[in-house]
Amino acid sequence: PALLLVLILIGTVWYWNYSQDDVYITYRYSRNIALGNGFVFNLGERVQGTTTPLFTLLMAGVYFITHDLVHAGNLISAISLFGVCIVAWQLGERIGGAWLGMGAALMLALNTWFYISFGMETLTYTLLLIATFWFAYREKEFFAGVCVGLLTITRADGILAAGVLAA
Repeated sequence: PALLLVLILIGTVWYWNYSQDDVYITYRYSRNIALGNGFVFNLGERVQGTTTPLFTLLMAGVYFITHDLVHAGNLISAISLFGVCIVAWQLGERIGGAWLGMGAALMLALNTWFYISFGMETLTYTLLLIATFWFAYREKEFFAGVCVGLLTITRADGILAAGVLAA
């Protein structure tokens, strides 16, 4: 885990000031919610324009701590990536042994596709997704259900994981 933490820290520092333009939609909704203006992009226009309601609400809560949502979002992404790597390590270890677990975790920690999605809901979604299947694998149906529920309100396509679990 220490090596993973160092690798993710390096990636986080490298991409600290990077953000995609889509994330600003979520952050504007988050700011408007935090300021009491409602779940809106433009004041007075009630249009659903965010695809990630749970992450938007999370970032609205973060707005009370810091108005720097870009860097706060990047920090949440880094923490989520570490969680993804730990769960992947454990899942891989149970399925195929220590080398598979460690290899899966390192592959994820070194994946630049994750770093270029920093600030977005992608890594929180990924953590909920892998946790869903981790709990299902361990026959912890209640926790798998909670994770898949949170996954679905993070992004609507999370409902597909519920279908996979049901199958």
